[in-house]
Amino acid sequence: MGKAREEMALGQYIAGMGFFNVGLGLVHGMVHPLSAWYNIPHGVAYAPLLPTIMKYNKEFTREKYREIAKT
Repeated sequence: MGKAREEMALGQYIAGMGFFNVGLGLVHGMVHPLSAWYNIPHGVAYAPLLPTIMKYNKEFTREKYREIAKT
């Protein structure tokens, strides 16, 4: 069991480093409480929030994200 825990901890560390480097932003911050308070799966909670938040952020994001928000 010790080896599995060690590998899980390493996986969590690597994932955390990836999240830190990409700047997850507003939608990610809003999804965490929804998932916790209402027992909504993390990925499912993104669906209703993402379009609205993308529209809100489109003037402040890089050009490629502005193009995505137009659709």
